[in-house]
Amino acid sequence: MSRAYFCAYHSYLKAMQSLTDEECGRLFRALLIYSEESAAAQLPGPERYIFDALADQIDRDRIKYRQVCEKNRENAKKRGASRTTAEQVFENGVTPHGSEPVFDGESKAEDGVFAEEMSDKSDNFDASEIGSGVFDGQSPFFASACVRSQEEGKEEEERKEKEKEKGESVFGCAAAESFNRICKSLPDVKFVSDKRKKALLAAKKQLDRLNMSFEELFEKAEASDYLSGRNGKWTNCGFEWIISPQNIVKIAEGTYDNRPGTHEFDGGGSFDTGDFFEKALARSQMLMKGEKT
Repeated sequence: MSRAYFCAYHSYLKAMQSLTDEECGRLFRALLIYSEESAAAQLPGPERYIFDALADQIDRDRIKYRQVCEKNRENAKKRGASRTTAEQVFENGVTPHGSEPVFDGESKAEDGVFAEEMSDKSDNFDASEIGSGVFDGQSPFFASACVRSQEEGKEEEERKEKEKEKGESVFGCAAAESFNRICKSLPDVKFVSDKRKKALLAAKKQLDRLNMSFEELFEKAEASDYLSGRNGKWTNCGFEWIISPQNIVKIAEGTYDNRPGTHEFDGGGSFDTGDFFEKALARSQMLMKGEKT
């Protein structure tokens, strides 16, 4: 049985916070169409980077839903067998183990009292009471329900843990792929951690202010002989340095662009301090001797 809806998680807000209302509207409509028809939309704006990740989540939820339906069908068959056992208890007043059923009062399984007692226990069921004698051996379907609940809870925790371990964000995947494709002179990004997720969100806001994309940022960095390390002046540039908001501004303003000829302070102000002080000392000595510089 297919669902007439898809789950929109609160965590989507974080991924969509940099989008305009119009982009959010296009994205949500595309997700509705994908949920109903499994047809991927062709989106024009930055929302296309988010669509793939959310569509994957819809697919995972769809698979999970089918698994739950299958499990419910199997449980329905088991409950059919459990009802037969319950009917025997109601008619005979004893459990399959031969002991009398446990009630809060002294009433026995007469005139439907047993069914009422079991209903009360179902409403106030405490999983911690299994094995304590209250439910032990008396109600197999209560124990089965508890086990199912524990298993489903464990599966959900494992799913969340796996998603957390992936360490990927909606923007992170696209930005990292663009960096690896464009910045061939710099080390590739292998993993998008939680720290990098936050940095990418801040970088996206800065780029939006500058009307600039990640691709344009990475292209300027790769084109710079200084940032790429091709001129040998500095070789510590990397993904995290480039997506820093303050460095984005410098790159956008052309601080590290290539310039014709040589420049003593090549690299936007970075230079060899030892060489600088050696030249300054030589000049000072020349001035003291009254020589022309």
